[in-house]
Amino acid sequence: MHKIAPFLLLAFLLFASCLSFHSDEMPLVPVKIGSKWGYAGKNGKIAIKPQFDEAQWFQEGLAGVLLGSKWGYIDESGEIAIKPQFEEAYPFGGRMADIKLGGKWGCINKKGKIAINPQFEEARIFQEGMAGIKVGDKWGYMIRAEK
Repeated sequence: MHKIAPFLLLAFLLFASCLSFHSDEMPLVPVKIGSKWGYAGKNGKIAIKPQFDEAQWFQEGLAGVLLGSKWGYIDESGEIAIKPQFEEAYPFGGRMADIKLGGKWGCINKKGKIAINPQFEEARIFQEGMAGIKVGDKWGYMIRAEK
C-alpha cells in the first residue's frame, strides 16, 4: 500500500493541475496518507499534515474536514476556522455551506453562524444562488437573498 501512495498522489496532482483555476496558484489538494487526510501544495509537498478523518477540496478559502464524528472547516493555513460540530457538511458555494445538525439540514455563513436554521430533510449545494431542499416528500429550492 505504501508503494502505491506516491503514485496516487502524483496522479491526483496531475489531474488537479489540468483543472482551470482563477489564479496562477494551484490550490491545496486533499491527500490521504495512511488513515488520515491532509493537504499538499502545487509542489507535491505536504502543506497541512495528515490529521483529518476526511477532507474536502477548498472552496472560497475554506475546506470541510472530519475530526472524529464531527465536521468543521479549516482555512488554507490549516487552522480551524469553524469548529467541528456538524453531523455532515458540504463545501461552500455562494458564501454559504449546507450543514446537518440534529438530523436536519440548514446553512452557515463563512463565519460559522447559522444563516438558515436546520429544518430540511435533505439539501444540495448552493449553485447560482439556489439550493435544492427536501421537506417531507417534496423537493423545492431555497434562494439566497443578496444583502
